[in-house]
Amino acid sequence: LCYPEKQQGEPEKVSLICRLLHQSPPGEFGQVVQDLYALVKDDELVRQEATHAGAHHNKKNFTPVQVNGSTVLLTHYNDLGGNRFFYPQDKFSFEFDHLSGITSKTYLHSVMLDEEELWRGALHKGLNTYVNCYFPAGNCCVFKKSLDPAAASYAFAPIGFCCCFCKKNTFQLTLSLFVKSPSFSVCC
Repeated sequence: LCYPEKQQGEPEKVSLICRLLHQSPPGEFGQVVQDLYALVKDDELVRQEATHAGAHHNKKNFTPVQVNGSTVLLTHYNDLGGNRFFYPQDKFSFEFDHLSGITSKTYLHSVMLDEEELWRGALHKGLNTYVNCYFPAGNCCVFKKSLDPAAASYAFAPIGFCCCFCKKNTFQLTLSLFVKSPSFSVCC
């Protein structure tokens, strides 16, 4: 993600930048980058390393972004490549700049309306109700890949900080009554 060998003259700076970027808490990546600009005083070097680390950080932490009035989680499940992401609930894709946090180039994305898509939609609806009830600052997305739920809820405030983050494989959800082997990925 960070490539210290590209900056042969300043390996200590690159190593420091990479370590701090990878340790930044969910929702604080942009602030860490701003602090690094002030500390390192080499904007180009910080920008270069932050660009590499930002995509990994956002997908690893299920970072929520606002697109067309919807909150979308950035994950490896909905990564289309080339900094494009897919939101199955409203069926659109968009480009995301990990350094600036800006979304652009939103396009409709076709989805085959099959049995798995119907299950995905139903699971999203039920899971969204649960998340709204128990995680006031939470968001959820359900993707067709594998049935592995995950939850993320962040509330940032100077006094009351709350971070609840259940990553994939933390708990298993099994549907065996009506479904033989659907493939979904659930991120909340």
